[in-house]
Amino acid sequence: MAVAIFAMGMLFASSRPDSKPAQSVTSQQAETRSEKAKLPDDELTGSTWFTKDAAGFFTFWLVVVGIGQVVLFYVQLRLIRMSLAPAEQAAKAAQAAAEHIPRVERAYIFVKPKCYLANGDTLAICEYTFYNHGKTPAVIIGYGVTVRVADLLQIPDNSQHFPIGVLDGERVLPAGDSFTPSEESASINRTEWEAIEAGKMAIFFWGSIEYQDVFGNQQFTFYRWEAHGRPLRFAVVGGPPHNHRT
Repeated sequence: MAVAIFAMGMLFASSRPDSKPAQSVTSQQAETRSEKAKLPDDELTGSTWFTKDAAGFFTFWLVVVGIGQVVLFYVQLRLIRMSLAPAEQAAKAAQAAAEHIPRVERAYIFVKPKCYLANGDTLAICEYTFYNHGKTPAVIIGYGVTVRVADLLQIPDNSQHFPIGVLDGERVLPAGDSFTPSEESASINRTEWEAIEAGKMAIFFWGSIEYQDVFGNQQFTFYRWEAHGRPLRFAVVGGPPHNHRT
């Protein structure tokens, strides 16, 4: 009986699988699985990563939409600039026309003197007339005129001259019309007259006139003339600021 029991025990022991190889396999599988856990998923490392990962998928499309919005904003900005260009040109043209019209249509007053001798050649009398060569009327506010006999080296400075003969009420000078307010005179002796004929002295006529145009702008005309020789001939002497119009 004992021998039979011992034989059965040996048979059972020989038929039992070895536990060490099983434990070895299990350890290798664990290491392999650990290594795989450390490596990224093969399916998420290619160009299709965003189709397997929800966060990556939506992030990709957010970037695409953002880039599209930037491009759309740039295109819209260019279109807005292109549409504003004609409007800016039209505004500049309108402004230029608005500035040009008053210069073309306003009143422009000029003066023309005429001088002669009287009272036995002892008095130089200067008559003068204002002309409106503009296209619209002018309202004359005031004017001033001075006549003097002087040496050619003593030309009067009328750059700071302003009208002193303020009119009582308004005097409207229509376009193309003239206005002869008065005359001015200066005493002259024989010696001065001979010097005027010789061109060493002259009869100077200067002053200014102030007026308002139809656009409500205040305007001035400054003038300075001289006359000498025989016969007397008046001519403008000097440029701006002695002879100019605002």
